[in-house]
Amino acid sequence: MTARRPGQLLSLVTGLQALRLAVLHLSVVTALDALVLYTTSVKVLWRRWLLG
Repeated sequence: MTARRPGQLLSLVTGLQALRLAVLHLSVVTALDALVLYTTSVKVLWRRWLLG
């Protein structure tokens, strides 16, 4: 769990994409409107990574 911040989810997804990881599944759980838990399943995009 981490403190909830505006734009945090967008930063997470764009950071994963920058690492050539495709988000297959994303789950967001909030607690008390102040904490959030992100769970992701990702796939490495080897072909895109090799071709640049």
